[in-house]
Amino acid sequence: MKQSVRGRAHVFGANLDMDTDVLPHKYAATYPFDGEKLKVHLFEQVRPGFADHCAPGDVIIAGPGFCSGKPHPQALIAMAELGLSVLCESMPFATYRGAISRGILCHRNATGITSIVADGDLVAHNFLTGELALCTRRTHRPDGCCLP
Repeated sequence: MKQSVRGRAHVFGANLDMDTDVLPHKYAATYPFDGEKLKVHLFEQVRPGFADHCAPGDVIIAGPGFCSGKPHPQALIAMAELGLSVLCESMPFATYRGAISRGILCHRNATGITSIVADGDLVAHNFLTGELALCTRRTHRPDGCCLP
């Protein structure tokens, strides 16, 4: 399994609800396990056309309460289909477990990450060591920046 990622950062704020902000529940009910159809609706409420502007290896950066609410798997299926990873300040444990089980590299205790990374930054992150490099700004944080 991969231990690190390098990609463009997509920065979101705090308290993104799984069934409204991340992936509207109506699509979860319509396409329960079809990642190809689900991915086009990922973040459409907060960032229309998101799926068209990301690439495999890109990193979702989010504040506290990412994917809050019911831990439906469809948003995670869409993220896995797009090849995304996640660095967030916090997320519910059930959602974290679901992300890991779908092969999504995920760090859910990245306190202050939204104040360090800007939308569109090229980032490299090692999930084993916590090392974060902000390639766009040529900043290297061997201490894992704000990560424990």
